[in-house]
Amino acid sequence: MTEQELIYGVALKSVPNIGDKTAKSLIAYCGSAEAVFQSKKSGLLKIPDIGEKSAESIIKFKDFDRIAQEIKFAQSKGINIYFYFDKEYPQRLKDCVDSPLFLFVKGNTDLNAQRVLAVIGTRNATQYGREFCYSLGQALMGTNCLIVSGLAFGIDTYAHKEALNNQLPTAAILGHGLKTISPPRNRSLAKEILDEGGALITEHFSDEPPNPENFPKRNRIVAGMCDGLIIVESGNRGGAMITAELAWGYDREIYAVPGRITDIYSQGCNKLISTNKAMSVESAEKLVEYLGWNQQSNKNTRPFALEQNLSEQEKRIYNQMRSGEKHIDTLFAESGIGLSELSMILLDLEFKGIVISLPGKVYKIRS
Repeated sequence: MTEQELIYGVALKSVPNIGDKTAKSLIAYCGSAEAVFQSKKSGLLKIPDIGEKSAESIIKFKDFDRIAQEIKFAQSKGINIYFYFDKEYPQRLKDCVDSPLFLFVKGNTDLNAQRVLAVIGTRNATQYGREFCYSLGQALMGTNCLIVSGLAFGIDTYAHKEALNNQLPTAAILGHGLKTISPPRNRSLAKEILDEGGALITEHFSDEPPNPENFPKRNRIVAGMCDGLIIVESGNRGGAMITAELAWGYDREIYAVPGRITDIYSQGCNKLISTNKAMSVESAEKLVEYLGWNQQSNKNTRPFALEQNLSEQEKRIYNQMRSGEKHIDTLFAESGIGLSELSMILLDLEFKGIVISLPGKVYKIRS
């Protein structure tokens, strides 16, 4: 696209009363986004579903300078803008009627990978959910599957982390612009995703904050980009359940990890299974089998913990746990590291798949 075409294309998203579906329809009827803005009101009104209000909004739109600045920002930060008719745009998503007109994409991951799995769940991930994410990463090693999730803290975080730990490409779908990362504690994870060849994806302009209404919209991208979607843990309500319903509407394969009926963060998964909206998955290996994605390499090729790029403090904590399980208070007393900092170190080690947390703030090295 020329610079002028790009400006008109991005501008169409900013016109009041014009959504993604309508914008795509306008381009189809007029031939291009530029032609939409050059059309007379009488011509616009002849297009199906374009009423007086929408036509007037297009005619009156003048904020092209702001659009040019947005494009300039994207270009300066290495952010690509993929329109629904571009070959780089996720083709699975393109098939969804409410897919975004375009996406801002930072990173170079192939969004049309042969295999794409969305992994989602609660922000309040339990040990049960974290362990499943770990085993899923191991089971998928060597498949070159693209792992898609939402960068939220919880199951999303573990999904991205285990993808990175097992040399799988991963893409994070954001509910805000690329000038910020939310939640802030996942900024380092977002950087790691980019450093390892992954991608950050959003439909929002760069200065758009993480407003609550953005996240249900974000979920349709997660659901639409994948071949299959697995809900690891979820209550009866929340973003994961919204995403599952969207995936159901898009005719995607849906899987859920069952749990005890008394576990609050298994209730959503159990409900999806009992209503036949999701297939029950008892193990990560079973999921790979259901998907028909055979492993291409030995899952035991994961590097030994001390061969990873650990900080001196991480090595110190790791060595303390080599003798067996340790309570956080014991690690605090033996290491001399502040409790707050120690908690972050343990969380990082857990993300790296080196240690696991047990009930009662007890930690041990992952076998």
